[in-house]
Amino acid sequence: MSFCPQCGNRVESNEVFCVSCGHKLPVDIHERQFSNKKKQKWWILPLAALLFSIIIISSTQYYYNQKSKEALSLYHEAKEMALVGDYEQAKQLINAALRHKTNFPEAATASEFLDKTFHINEALGEVEKFNEEQAFTKSFDKINQVEDEIQNYNGPLIEQLQDQVTALKNETSIQQISYQLNNNPKPDELKGLIWEIEDISHERANEISNQIRDKLVSYVYQEAKQLLDDHQFSSAQTVVEDGLSYVEDSEPLQNLKTTIQKEKVAFETAQEKRIEQALSTAEKEREVNQSDAIELKDTNIEKNNDQIIVSGKLKSVATVPVHSVLISYTIITDEEEAILSNEVYAIPETLYPEESGDFEFTHFDIEEDYDRLTIKVDEVTWYLDE
Repeated sequence: MSFCPQCGNRVESNEVFCVSCGHKLPVDIHERQFSNKKKQKWWILPLAALLFSIIIISSTQYYYNQKSKEALSLYHEAKEMALVGDYEQAKQLINAALRHKTNFPEAATASEFLDKTFHINEALGEVEKFNEEQAFTKSFDKINQVEDEIQNYNGPLIEQLQDQVTALKNETSIQQISYQLNNNPKPDELKGLIWEIEDISHERANEISNQIRDKLVSYVYQEAKQLLDDHQFSSAQTVVEDGLSYVEDSEPLQNLKTTIQKEKVAFETAQEKRIEQALSTAEKEREVNQSDAIELKDTNIEKNNDQIIVSGKLKSVATVPVHSVLISYTIITDEEEAILSNEVYAIPETLYPEESGDFEFTHFDIEEDYDRLTIKVDEVTWYLDE
C-alpha cells in the first residue's frame, strides 16, 4: 500500500501526483511509505494553531481588561479633581481615560461637561465684572443663561456648581440693593426692596434689611408728622399704618400711631376743657402741669457715616399723666448757623408723674460735612391726661 510522503493520504502506485495535496510523488515506490512520525506531526499542527489562538485571545483580553481598569481609575480620579474645583487636572485625567478606553460613554459625557464647565466659569467671571460696573441687568441675564445650561445635568459636581451660581446670584442681588439704597430711593421703592431682600440668603442681608427699614421709618414718620401738624389725623394714621405693614415692629411708628389717635381726641376737646377749668388750686396745679410738666435732662447729637442721630432724655414733673410729648429742636454749627429744625415725640407715649422718657431721631438728609454740630431744644409741648 502506498502513501503520499507529503500529506500521508493513500495513493495508487501508478499515480504521479497526489490527488489530495497535488504534490509530485516519488518515482521509487519504497519512498511512498507513510511513516508514523510524519502522521503524528500532521495532527499536531492544527492543535498547536488552536493553542496559539487561545493564548493570543487570552492575552488580548487581559490587555484590554487592564486598560479598562486603568481608564476607570483615571475617571474616578478626574471626578475627585473636579469636585475640589481643579477642572484643568480633571480634564487631563478624563482625556487619559479615553485614550486607555475609547468606548467609555461616562468619560465622554464627563469630558463634554468639563468643556461646558470652563465656559460656565468664564460666564461667572463676566458676572463679577458686570457687578463691578454696576451693570446688574447684564449680570442677571448671564446668570439665567448659566442656569439654563446646567438644568439638564445632575450629580454632586452639578450640585456644587449650582451652589456656586446661587451664591453669586445672591451676592449680585445684595450689591444691586445696596446700590439702589445709596441713591435716595423713594418710599415705594424702599417697600419693594424690603420684600426683595427677604428672599436673599446672604451674610449682609440682615444688615441691609435694617438699613432699608430705618430709612422707610424715617420717611413715614416725617410724612405722618406733617399731616398731623396740619390736623389731618385720618391721613396721618393711614400713612403710619401702611408703614407698619412693612416694619410692624417699629416702636417709633407704633407710638406715633397712638399719638395721632390721642391728639385727634385732644384736638377736638382741648378748647372746651380749657373753658371749663375753674380758677382753683386744681387750676393752679394744672397750669404748672401745662407749663412746667417736662424737665429736659439731657440732649445728645452724634454722627455715624452719613447719618446724624439726635437723642435726649426727659422727665415728667407733672402731677398727672402727660402724653404726646413733642420736642422741637434745631441743629446748629459751631458758628450757630441753623442747619435744620425738626420735631420728634418722646417714648413712651404717656409719661406718669416722675417717670422718665427718651427721644431719638435719625437724619439722612444732611449732606454738609460739619466738624461739629450741636442740638438746641427750642420747645417742648405735651398734652395732659386728666
